[in-house]
Amino acid sequence: MGNETISITEISQPAELLAYIQDNSISIVMTDKEADMILGYLTGHDYTIGFCGADFYRGDLDEVPGEIVWNDYTVDDLIDTVCEWNYEMILEMDAERQDPKDMIDFSNKQSKYESLKEDEAVLDKLFDQTKYRSGIDKLAEELANQFIQNLNRSGAEIAVKALVADVRQPAVSGRAR
Repeated sequence: MGNETISITEISQPAELLAYIQDNSISIVMTDKEADMILGYLTGHDYTIGFCGADFYRGDLDEVPGEIVWNDYTVDDLIDTVCEWNYEMILEMDAERQDPKDMIDFSNKQSKYESLKEDEAVLDKLFDQTKYRSGIDKLAEELANQFIQNLNRSGAEIAVKALVADVRQPAVSGRAR
């Protein structure tokens, strides 16, 4: 979908994102600081968000130079994506801080790692309000019930092997951690 077919209002300020959420009766509760964090992650990954009426979109700033390529999106998707980016950045920074050039490099990377972990705590609370949280909870309950049935039927060793196989299957869209 190109932005030439509809007029999308780009969201660049936390208040604009909060207004969109409120105006469209979206059940996610977000502060100015949280909205600013979300927008910061988007900017850092060369994306933007916007809306046309009640429809929400994510724009890719990097796909076509000088043009924004818009795709249908939801606020749930937005939060899920930012959570994934944060998690990937935590993994990268953790690996980098394990192999510093010197103490100053370690200190800088440790500080960035701690900042990302602080972001993660905030983002996890937002993620808990999305549709993806209920899907993960449902999957966890199903896996637990299957494990108990296998444990009763086949014993601990087989039940554990079956659980590990089930966990490795990507059974729910959204954040897998």
